[in-house]
Amino acid sequence: MTRQHAAVSRRRFLGASAVAMLGVELVADRAEASALSLTGRPSTSVAGSVKALVFDTFGTVVDWRASVTQEVAQLAMRKGLRVDAEKFADAWRAGYAPSMNRVRTGEFIIAPLSNGSISLMTDPAKHSGLPWDCILGAELVRHYKPDREVYQSAPDILDLKVDEVMMVAAHLGDLRAAKGVGLRTAFVARPLEFGPQGKPDLHPDASVDVAAKDFNDLAGQLGV
Repeated sequence: MTRQHAAVSRRRFLGASAVAMLGVELVADRAEASALSLTGRPSTSVAGSVKALVFDTFGTVVDWRASVTQEVAQLAMRKGLRVDAEKFADAWRAGYAPSMNRVRTGEFIIAPLSNGSISLMTDPAKHSGLPWDCILGAELVRHYKPDREVYQSAPDILDLKVDEVMMVAAHLGDLRAAKGVGLRTAFVARPLEFGPQGKPDLHPDASVDVAAKDFNDLAGQLGV
């Protein structure tokens, strides 16, 4: 994405954005809001209470439409395709709200359920942009998989029935333990997890409810 305000200095940008975005009010009421001067500098009382700045990103900080239009136009040119890049960008954006609504209405909760600590699960999520809704795992229940307490913690914490939670793993032992608690199970093979000479699980067994070749295949099978 390109920056809308590339020429604006960081200080001016942050100052002008102190009352921003994403529908989060950084001032308590209109009286405090009126304390902002025309220079964008908040009053001392307001400045002292601010601990974070949040920004509406795609519509405010960056120019999503110009960026998508440009990328689509360049791709179409390389591929020899005739595409109205602006209409494509608008159609793409029109699908944003419906797709997000599936998350807002609770249709697609995803979380790790790992023997790793919360901090260990957080680091790769931040680094790779993994879209976890929350982080679950052994640290929360003081047990390690395949202890049943770990698997039971997922529906307990999410306030769901046991069979409303699906464990996704490349390890049949993990899935067997999850199945023993009552969770649904999905097997996604990782043929090279241990290198070319390794011996990973390659085929599902009776503990598996859904077998998929990759996460996209799993999503398709689940109708996501």
